[in-house]
Amino acid sequence: EVIKSSGGELLSNTFVISKELQDKIDKKLNEICQEYAEKESAHCTPQMYAAALQGNIALASSSSSAAAKGAAAKKPAASAGKRKGASKVAEEASTNQETILFVGKDEIKSRIRSINDELPDEILDLLTDNLYSVKSRQYLDLFIQRVKESFVAKESEAGSDTTRKNEIKNVQESIKQMHANICIFSRAIEQLIAENETGLAETLQRHLIRSLCSDMCDNILRELDPSANSKTGQLTIEERNKIIQKMSEPNRSFLSKVNESLNGKNVETTLTRLEDAANDLLQLSLKRPNKKNEKDIALDIREKLKAKLTDEQDPAMILHLTVTLIFYAVTTGRFIHAPGKAVPALIKYLSKALPTNVNQRLHEMQDYVIQQSTTGATAASLSIDRIEFIKKLGLSAKENMSFASFSTDTNEAQ
Repeated sequence: EVIKSSGGELLSNTFVISKELQDKIDKKLNEICQEYAEKESAHCTPQMYAAALQGNIALASSSSSAAAKGAAAKKPAASAGKRKGASKVAEEASTNQETILFVGKDEIKSRIRSINDELPDEILDLLTDNLYSVKSRQYLDLFIQRVKESFVAKESEAGSDTTRKNEIKNVQESIKQMHANICIFSRAIEQLIAENETGLAETLQRHLIRSLCSDMCDNILRELDPSANSKTGQLTIEERNKIIQKMSEPNRSFLSKVNESLNGKNVETTLTRLEDAANDLLQLSLKRPNKKNEKDIALDIREKLKAKLTDEQDPAMILHLTVTLIFYAVTTGRFIHAPGKAVPALIKYLSKALPTNVNQRLHEMQDYVIQQSTTGATAASLSIDRIEFIKKLGLSAKENMSFASFSTDTNEAQ
């Protein structure tokens, strides 16, 4: 009667439990397996992960854990002779194997009893022995699965961290490069202002602010707020302002000042605000290049422009690049960042330092480019020799260069 009331039946010395009781016990013991697997796998070591991959994990019940720890703490000394070698092999095998703990039979029995406290001790012992064996194997499989998942997640997280660090490094390098170039281009503007070429200087300032300074601001903004990455290319002042106004301080104040200056025409003001924002918000210290660094940066810009000019086929771009390189040669190492519309003004500015023949060729090329842009295919053609002459001017440009050698189309620069 007791057996039947416990949800079971004794048939030919075999105890059969009801499905309802079996489900309750399974649920309770499965919870134990989950609990222990989560707890133990959270603290697993790389050695444990390696053992899990190799299937070299043994299970020890909580009742035997103390003995296992004691044995691990005190290794038996190797005997002399052949016993020493045998002991070493056994020790290596033991070292490679990892042991994990699971609940003891007493706890299994206690959990079963909490479900039905009317089970006879004999039946309870039989259930405990049987279920301990089954749940131990289940727990071991679950533990190994959790260990593998944990380390895969950690590796993925480590990979994400590495990727993020590389992204930050790339952004910082890009900001530093832009800052250095802005400094170089602003030097040329300062020289034009000193020469009272205010109209040309203002055009170049506006272009430098709208292009490189704006790009630098966008890089800082996107680094601080990933939502700014939703739009590719340069942001408008209005788009920046919407993002900036949602930011907290001090980001909002610093970037609002930068964005405000991007609508102005003073490069120095904009550059200073960009430097302050990078330093305070990104902890990126931007130092303006000294004379030696300026020369190195200018040489790098020159080589990049020459490489681009070498492969260029578009007459308008050939003229634009050549005028930029001639400006470098005429102004003793100063580089400009100019829009296409400034090319005629630059040719006029450079004319006083160039031979008549070179001036004629530049104006001839300028007229051709203007006609081509307005009339298209109906524009009068310009000979390949004339275009190549302009390209050669740019490719030959260097500091303190004399253009006297270009007094005829056939001579090359010295």
